[in-house]
Amino acid sequence: IRAQGADVWGGGGQRDDAYGSIFQKDAVNAVSSVSARVDTVGDANAWAKSGVMIRNDIDQPGASAGYALVAVTPRNGVVFHWDA
Repeated sequence: IRAQGADVWGGGGQRDDAYGSIFQKDAVNAVSSVSARVDTVGDANAWAKSGVMIRNDIDQPGASAGYALVAVTPRNGVVFHWDA
C-alpha cells in the first residue's frame, strides 16, 4: 500500500484527518483479530506511520471520532493512538 496524508492525530488543537487506507465496512467486531506486517515506512517526517487502524466511521473526515491505531514510525518506534 502506498499512501500519503497529513495525519490522523487530533491532539493539542490539531485536527488533521488525512490518510491512505484499505477499508471494509463492518469488518471488525468484539472478537475480531487483525494483524499486519510493515515492511517499510518512508521517512517523510518523524511521525510518518504505517499500521492498522480500526475506526467507527470514515464517511465524515474530521468528524467521525472513535479510532484505535497501532503503527510503526521511522523515528519514534511503535505507537498506539486512540480517541474516545
